[in-house]
Amino acid sequence: MGADTKIGENTRIFNSVIGAGCVIGNGVQIKDCIVWDNVHINDNSQLDNSLIADSCVIGANTIIKKGCIIDKNVIIKDNVTLDERTVASCLVATSNSKIAITFVPSTTSQSDLFDQG
Repeated sequence: MGADTKIGENTRIFNSVIGAGCVIGNGVQIKDCIVWDNVHINDNSQLDNSLIADSCVIGANTIIKKGCIIDKNVIIKDNVTLDERTVASCLVATSNSKIAITFVPSTTSQSDLFDQG
């Protein structure tokens, strides 16, 4: 457990690493996860065998299933369920102020993501 991390009531954390400056709400369950610094996980969310990078916000009543990777600064709204092996990333291009958000569902094969040539 990192410095200055706050854990709410009835929260259960199993076999996980939690970074510094995190706020974890009430009734949250975290199992086999790596949670980096300054992450905010709202009430009654469930995280299983996933990686949550710096400065993410996970909404209330959100379920993040096995193998998900949430890139830094991503905000997941309330009542969202991410399927297994989903990748969520957010890229902010400051030169033209556009924001691109990418969700790669678990049904996407590696050949769909990368040039195999």
